[in-house]
Amino acid sequence: RDRCVSLDEIRRAFESFGEPLYETLGFYERRAEALTMLLDEKGLVDRAEVLARMDALAAGRGQRVDHAAKTVTEAP
Repeated sequence: RDRCVSLDEIRRAFESFGEPLYETLGFYERRAEALTMLLDEKGLVDRAEVLARMDALAAGRGQRVDHAAKTVTEAP
C-alpha cells in the first residue's frame, strides 16, 4: 500500500521536536504536529493553510489559537 507518511518518518518528526516541545504537547497534538510538518515537507499540505484552518475552526467556537504557545483560549 502507498502511504504518504511512514512510521519511521513520524518517529523522526517526534525526535526533531526537542524535549521541551515534546513534553508540552499531548498525545494527539504530537501526532498532528508531526503529520503537519511531514506533509508540509512533502509539499502535500501547506502549513500556513493548516494554521489558517485551525484559526477559522477556533473562531467559530469563540476561541483563539496561540500557535507559538500551542494553546487554545476563549476569545476576548
